[in-house]
Amino acid sequence: MNLKINFVFIVLALTTIVSRMAFADVVLFDKNDWKVSLNGFVEMDMFYDTTRSLIETAGNTPIARKGTEKGDSGRTQFSIRNSRFALGVYAPETDGWKSKGYFEIDFLGYHPDPSIDGPTEASFFSNPTLRVRHAYMTAEKNGWKFIAGQTWSLFGWQPDYVLASISVNPVTGTLYQRTQKVGAMKNFSLNSSQVLQAAAALERPTQRDGRIPNLEAGVRWLEQDRASGFNGPNSDIKNQPLSIGLSGTYRNFSEPDVTSGSTDTQLNLPSYAFAVDTLIPILASSEKGQVSNTLTLTGEFTMGKGYGDEMVGFTGGQHETLAVNTTPGSNIDLDHGLGGYVNSAGTFELLDLRTWNAELQYHPDEKMFVTLGYGQLWSSNISDFVGAPVKTDAGMSTYAASALYDRSEVKFMNVGYDCTSSLRVAGEFSQFTTQYVDGMATHDNRYMLASYFRF
Repeated sequence: MNLKINFVFIVLALTTIVSRMAFADVVLFDKNDWKVSLNGFVEMDMFYDTTRSLIETAGNTPIARKGTEKGDSGRTQFSIRNSRFALGVYAPETDGWKSKGYFEIDFLGYHPDPSIDGPTEASFFSNPTLRVRHAYMTAEKNGWKFIAGQTWSLFGWQPDYVLASISVNPVTGTLYQRTQKVGAMKNFSLNSSQVLQAAAALERPTQRDGRIPNLEAGVRWLEQDRASGFNGPNSDIKNQPLSIGLSGTYRNFSEPDVTSGSTDTQLNLPSYAFAVDTLIPILASSEKGQVSNTLTLTGEFTMGKGYGDEMVGFTGGQHETLAVNTTPGSNIDLDHGLGGYVNSAGTFELLDLRTWNAELQYHPDEKMFVTLGYGQLWSSNISDFVGAPVKTDAGMSTYAASALYDRSEVKFMNVGYDCTSSLRVAGEFSQFTTQYVDGMATHDNRYMLASYFRF
């Protein structure tokens, strides 16, 4: 191996690693038990929305209110921004240890929406910026697996139960977060077909001023003799076993206790949430690896406080909340959708959330899938923020019921077909709904076609 190849290996080994591939690998290099692989896909999306509320990823973004320009007008968008590619590095096995690395990027990099000051519409869609999705390393031995870097959160056993929408993931009511973490998982064989997985992780604190990492833990049971076909819009169609997963998260938040009269006094705000996930083969495979004529049900339920960061696009209508009795302009150091001061007395609340989703996916043959899904997110205490102080561009104001929303929903139906092993086409109809605290419900209907070249 020459010096240049050695340098590439060193850089990639320090910054990459993959736990499992969603699509095929193209081997770029295989020598002396070292392997470098490439995978990814090119995606072209074409979609029409009946409001001007969303871009590719809908998530839990609120739908604009009726009677407004955005709420009463539609728009058409074309995008290749969800295309991605990844490099994996596999090291030689040493003393029973198998290690590997993965680095994955896409073109959904951070950029302001073209409706606000920032890039032009042309540059937003035609010159997208790169974004790191994954950059992590794993090591495995004797049923143990250790991981460090940026990848999926353990909470909700992501991404195995993410709703398979053609709209760029995630859609409403789905746990979906990649973050920095260190963790470990152990597989226990219960018998020839059943496996119990136990995992724990320290993850980046949701609020760095909270001082301690998020603590995540979970257990999952799998029955490998009962399986059925399941896939995401850009991943291979393959068998997935019957499984039930439980997981939980603990977070800690810290904010000034303004009721004490001194911003030096801090409130310590612990929060907890749990999730139940399942994949159930209703029409199971008749033989190992077979996906034709299989029907799969997936579902997820979560509840807790202060985990809105796991729900992409969710804010509840919150903006930066002014900390009462502090110098104007001093805002709480907390991302939207997690909590805030709910009144002029300085009472602080974390947002209470509940989500659930369900999906049926049918595979008439090995090339086709049909999916029907539903997701919902609900907050029981977002209405407590009505009348709370808020800092806006125009100065001090208060939250109005017309700005806050306590429920988001999605219904969708899609169909996909593999023309070849690499080329897939798919279409979807979806409806996104936002329920505002003042009682108004708004809807966006999305009609979408997508194509994928997977490698």
